[in-house]
Amino acid sequence: MNEQKELLDTNTLVDNIKDYIALKLRIVTLSVAENTANLLASLITRAAVLLFVIMFCFFASTALALYLGQLLQNQALGFLIVAGIYLFISLIIILIKDKYLEKPLVNTVIRNFFKGSNDDKTDNQN
Repeated sequence: MNEQKELLDTNTLVDNIKDYIALKLRIVTLSVAENTANLLASLITRAAVLLFVIMFCFFASTALALYLGQLLQNQALGFLIVAGIYLFISLIIILIKDKYLEKPLVNTVIRNFFKGSNDDKTDNQN
């Protein structure tokens, strides 16, 4: 009789462990899905904003080039000056990209991806 109870307890324990593993796997899957969805939503939103900023810069650059060309009475020179400004900005970006652009961008993406998992850990500790 005692052996049957121990066998029943062992079977129940094994079943509970299987259920726990299945639930934990489901939680991890849902957490990854949520983090991925949040990351994609953030990237899509930022891409839309970036698109409008690029459009603004394009039209502002064209207007500046036309204005400078009108002032200098040479349209090509106006566009050349604007191109020179972009070349100067590009050189500055190349010089500072590792320290000020790439690392913060990578950190931001990682922080956004793991934002939900940190919230879960702090909730479990309380």
